[in-house]
Amino acid sequence: MLVVDDHPSDRLRAVAALAGRFDVIPLPTGEDPLRAARGHRPELVLLSLGHGAADGALRACRTLRTDVRPIEHVAVYVHGRPPRTVQQVCETWRADGYLAGDFDGPALLAFAESVLRGEAPVRVPDVSAGPLARLVGRLRGRR
Repeated sequence: MLVVDDHPSDRLRAVAALAGRFDVIPLPTGEDPLRAARGHRPELVLLSLGHGAADGALRACRTLRTDVRPIEHVAVYVHGRPPRTVQQVCETWRADGYLAGDFDGPALLAFAESVLRGEAPVRVPDVSAGPLARLVGRLRGRR
């Protein structure tokens, strides 16, 4: 599995979550994920959309899926609010799955496993469950 993430701490957390089940090759987004994927032929490529590199990651996602020797499974993840709509990522960019929000290592592992099973998982943050919404809900509950 190839994990492409520019943010070192996020990349390290992803590798830690996945390494017990998969052989993981970590790669910063600045590196060439296409060359790495072609060289290693991973079962799954996980691309991070966070930290300002979303456009490059999404272009890589589409290219990995349409290459002469396409990668079978490509999925994207982002911590926090997604910079794109689910429809744009999963349809236009040809991602097999989409994970966004506040998730931990076990959730990332479950996501990767479901992508490999062909389940096309999608998980986006529930806006109503955001910190501000929770605060407003608590304040309303005190009335």
